[in-house]
Amino acid sequence: LVASPSKVISAFSIYPAVPVFAVCLVLIGTVLPFVFYTKGLAEVESGKAAILACMEPVSAALIGVIVFGEPMTMSVVTGLVCILAAVYILR
Repeated sequence: LVASPSKVISAFSIYPAVPVFAVCLVLIGTVLPFVFYTKGLAEVESGKAAILACMEPVSAALIGVIVFGEPMTMSVVTGLVCILAAVYILR
């Protein structure tokens, strides 16, 4: 969307594997997680699903800190504590 059509077409002609990689990225990075998430929600009652959805920012923050080396600042800790306290209260 940000490149001119001529540059996109030339990239496809120079690197013929680009469309294959794009399709794999869409399927593995978007479609499969959405399908698995939707199937999982169908098996869980709505109250538990809402509580589990609240845990997504916690897992994302922890993965960011552990895997990607993001700094664990006081605001991150405060946010995690607030989310965990809310989940505990809702439980």
